[in-house]
Amino acid sequence: GEFFPNWNSIHDYLLNFYTTTDSMKVKWEQRVVVPLSLNSASMSGYFHAIANFKSGESFDINSMFTGVFVKKDNKWVLIHGHESVKP
Repeated sequence: GEFFPNWNSIHDYLLNFYTTTDSMKVKWEQRVVVPLSLNSASMSGYFHAIANFKSGESFDINSMFTGVFVKKDNKWVLIHGHESVKP
C-alpha cells in the first residue's frame, strides 16, 4: 500500500490521481454510519470502483473503507480514513 507521512503527501497523490482520471464509477455495496456524538460519526463499508485513465489504462477494484468524520462549519469532514483491497 501507500504510506503518506503528512497531509500534503496525501493531497498531492490524490490531486495527481484525479487529474489523470478520465472517468470513475463507484458503487457502495454496503455502508454503515455510526453516530459517535452530535458532531462526529464513523463510517465503514465496502465498494466496487472502476477507473478509466486518460492514458487508456483502467483498474477495477473491490475495496473496504473505514473513516471518522467530524462536522465543521456545517459540513462533514473526513479526519481519519483507511482503505484496503477486499479479499
